[in-house]
Amino acid sequence: MHQLHKKPRKLWTLILGIISLLFMLGEVLVISPELLLHRTIFFVLFFFTVYGFASYILDHTRRAFLLSAGLTLYLFLRLLGLTHWIYLVLLVAILVFVELYARKR
Repeated sequence: MHQLHKKPRKLWTLILGIISLLFMLGEVLVISPELLLHRTIFFVLFFFTVYGFASYILDHTRRAFLLSAGLTLYLFLRLLGLTHWIYLVLLVAILVFVELYARKR
């Protein structure tokens, strides 16, 4: 029987996720989100938090990037008031298309 030699997960992505989560929690609890700079900082920290955890859990950086970009874009669309379900469907379709395109190459 062949045993699968799975490479170990990248610990730095988990550390990135935890540090980003701590900074994001501190930013949410301390700073008021009235300025554009504070909202931008929140979205960047949210992206890195989701990327860090997703990269560690999925053990695949491209899929983690697509997942974190998709969730961040969805939250940004919600902030802009684009809350219809079709925007979510279109965003998921675009992300699936990009994943399938990248897999073919």
